[in-house]
Amino acid sequence: ALRSKGAIGLMQLMPETAQFIARKTGGTRFVLADLRDPEVNVRYGAWLLEYLSDYYSGDVATALAAYHAGPGNVDEWRRNGAGIVFPETQAYVREVERVRRVYAKAYGRELGL
Repeated sequence: ALRSKGAIGLMQLMPETAQFIARKTGGTRFVLADLRDPEVNVRYGAWLLEYLSDYYSGDVATALAAYHAGPGNVDEWRRNGAGIVFPETQAYVREVERVRRVYAKAYGRELGL
């Protein structure tokens, strides 16, 4: 399932993913409505991106694909040697990488890039 169905907030987090993040980060009072708070949503999304980057040994494209399509799909694609299967995920990864380059050029010093 792609992030558009049931995803919440700016970082488009699925409820199950948010529950996982809450457990991994020691959250004991997390409720789904918390994802409507932009600060919580962005913190959770940033945590997830870092987690996925670590999980995929710094492979940014793979981490982005997992953020979009879910690590289960990405792990299956990798096992099958298929690359990114979903066209929507391919487009998502390309667009995020493009925007990252724009931000790096404009704000590289501030971002430490």
